[in-house]
Amino acid sequence: MATVSIRMPDDMKEALERLATEKSMTVSGLISERINDMLGHREEIREDTPYTLTTAERYLLMRVEELSALVKPEDKAYIERDVEAFQEGYTAEYSRIFSKMHIELSRQDCEFVWDVLDMFRDLIISYDNLEASDKETIEESQCHYQGFDHNDNRECAMERYVKYLAKDDCWEFTVEDSKKFSDRGNSHCQMVPMYQGMLSALNEVKRRRRMANRSYSSNCQPFDKKEIQFILSARRYDSPFRRG
Repeated sequence: MATVSIRMPDDMKEALERLATEKSMTVSGLISERINDMLGHREEIREDTPYTLTTAERYLLMRVEELSALVKPEDKAYIERDVEAFQEGYTAEYSRIFSKMHIELSRQDCEFVWDVLDMFRDLIISYDNLEASDKETIEESQCHYQGFDHNDNRECAMERYVKYLAKDDCWEFTVEDSKKFSDRGNSHCQMVPMYQGMLSALNEVKRRRRMANRSYSSNCQPFDKKEIQFILSARRYDSPFRRG
C-alpha cells in the first residue's frame, strides 16, 4: 500500500484528530474514507469473507482485537471500532475487518513456488560451473529468478510467499535476484506460464538423465550447457527486466 505525506496547519491536524476520535477511527482511516467517497469507490466484498460468525468466534476475535490495542496503543480507537463490530455482530463490517487478511495460497501453488525456486537455484549453480566460453552462449539473467506479477492476485500471493521463504537459507538468493532482475519481485507481466514451461523442460532433462543411466541421480550434478539451453528455450516470453 502506498504512503502519501500531507502538510497541513497544526489547527487542521488537531481538528482531524478530534473528528477521528469521535468516529473511533484513525486519522489515516478518516482521510482514506473521504477520498474514497470523492472518487466514488465502493468497498468490494471478498468472496472468502464470512457472512456470519458463531458467538464463540466473535468472542475470540473480540478478545484478540482487545489484546492488539494493548500492543498498538496508537491504533486503539480504530481497534475498538472492530471490537464493537464483533461484540454487536455487525456482519456488514466483517468485509472491512477481514480485508486486512490476504487470500490463501493453495498447497499446489506453494509447491509450484518451491519447484520454481529450486529450479533457479540449480540453474545459477550450473551456470557458475560452466567454462567461460560456454557462458557466452547463454544469457545469464535468464538463469535467475525474475519475480511474479503484482497485478495478478495469484502471482502477487506467490511473490509474498517467496519473500517469506527467503528467510530460509535454501532460497536466500531470491532477495538479490528480486532487486537485480525485477522491480523488487514485481515482474509487471505474468510469469507462471513461463515458469511452467521451464519446469516441464527441466523434468524432461531429468527424464533423459534417468534413461541414460538408471542408477544415476539427476540431482547430483549441475546441468551442462546444452541442458541449460534446453530449459531456457522453454521460456514462453522474456521478462521486461531482461538484462545481459
